[in-house]
Amino acid sequence: MRKLIFVIATILLINSNLLFPAKIKLKNRFPLHCGDKQELYLSGGISVDPYGNFIIPDAKVSNIKIFSKSGRLLKVIGRKGVGPAEFLIPFRNVSDSKRLAFLDFGRRRCFVYEFAGPAQLKDIKQGKSIPVNAGVDCCLYNDLLFLAAFVLDPDGNSCELYSVNLTNGKTSYVLPSHEKYGLSSTAEYRKVYRNTNSIVAIGTQGYCDAYNGKVYYVWEGDLRILRIDIKTGDIEEFWIKTDKYVQPFVSDRLAIAYEQKERMVMAVEKSKFSIIDDINVSKNYIVLSYMTPSKTAGRRSRMLQFYGHDMKFISEIEAPKEVSFSDEDESAVICMNRETDSLIFLRRFLDAKDEDKFEILVYNIYR
Repeated sequence: MRKLIFVIATILLINSNLLFPAKIKLKNRFPLHCGDKQELYLSGGISVDPYGNFIIPDAKVSNIKIFSKSGRLLKVIGRKGVGPAEFLIPFRNVSDSKRLAFLDFGRRRCFVYEFAGPAQLKDIKQGKSIPVNAGVDCCLYNDLLFLAAFVLDPDGNSCELYSVNLTNGKTSYVLPSHEKYGLSSTAEYRKVYRNTNSIVAIGTQGYCDAYNGKVYYVWEGDLRILRIDIKTGDIEEFWIKTDKYVQPFVSDRLAIAYEQKERMVMAVEKSKFSIIDDINVSKNYIVLSYMTPSKTAGRRSRMLQFYGHDMKFISEIEAPKEVSFSDEDESAVICMNRETDSLIFLRRFLDAKDEDKFEILVYNIYR
């Protein structure tokens, strides 16, 4: 009898992730208050500074807005232009205990500034400015800035993730393109890329985050997490595809639309399958987000997957409806508070007057 109890207990311990799945619970929710002279118009990113304030790039009016913990506008940084402390389309941002980094799609650069206090950036006019060819995400780790963007290494080989040392300016090429797409070699990647009927038609966007000596990377076109050792460059892979995940595929219509650059047709075809849209890492969790076809016509639902740092799958949940859908009427972008294991969403929605409004929702992860 004791032996049977021991065996059962061992099985339960091994499968503890099944018994104790990760879930999220709403901790805080509040609107953003900009005042009479300022509005938040369009944003594709949010991060938290060392003082608990929220940093949000506004792509429409080309500035960076800093909000307090309660959602009150504290400061507006930058203006439209191409000079010092001027931006065009600031869109995706990240911050750590020392720095803020954000991508400016219009200027094709990544700007990096140091914090000098609450709602203060050190030497805003002379912050580091790093050219970026085509990328949608970045992350910080110690003195390294990682860029999920296409670049050629000195030998002419294409890479999808590289780092820039913010102290000495050294560039390191972290992820070859063929590794991103799960191909065997650079030669195979070049062959695939020239074929308009290939997986590249699904999309090329990648997302990254870094923590505890590792940098994590995902491609929008496949549920597959790459974990790269920052020192050695060794790559590990892990993933779980549940029945909620619809594997992307290149239909004939998508291939033709991709070749002819028919964006509306491409959007319709891509709405038929799942798309990875972010990865965030905290002290206890690796959280992957993807949008998947919804039962509601024309909409997608957000799914959240949770993994431990041992790369073992914990659970998958559908995000709460307030931050789940993505369409013309509402959308949400996500970041994490590493130390508190909190998921933070910046939600855009239409009010009764059909005007865009923004609010922040903070969820705690628990098991």
